[in-house]
Amino acid sequence: MQKFNAQERLNAIHNRVIRWLDIRFPEFTGVFKKWTGKTALLTLRMFPTPAKVLEAGAEKILATWRTVVKRSIGIKRAQALVKAASNSIGRTNGHVASEAGLQNLLAEYELYHAQHERLEQLMWEFAASGTERS
Repeated sequence: MQKFNAQERLNAIHNRVIRWLDIRFPEFTGVFKKWTGKTALLTLRMFPTPAKVLEAGAEKILATWRTVVKRSIGIKRAQALVKAASNSIGRTNGHVASEAGLQNLLAEYELYHAQHERLEQLMWEFAASGTERS
């Protein structure tokens, strides 16, 4: 039951982040297939809006990514993000409150994702201990 609730919460947060991106930075999903990937999450944390992406530039974005992701990320992806940001049609008004809202959503996602992972681990451990007794 708890696993179902955690999954339900994750789905709700996922949909809210997608909605946020659709409104504020619709081009983001053209650069990152999944916003839940390590690099995409870091980008949303550090450079959530097209304005912040443009302000940082490709080199700074890449340097930030490399602090967390060691392989399979390069300057071409950072340049694609900057290009997408420069052509963005996302809404720009109310950006301070909207960024705070996104950061709250990401914190919730990380919390519920960790809970979901822990529940999965406990279920596997329980299943394994049940087969050992049989």
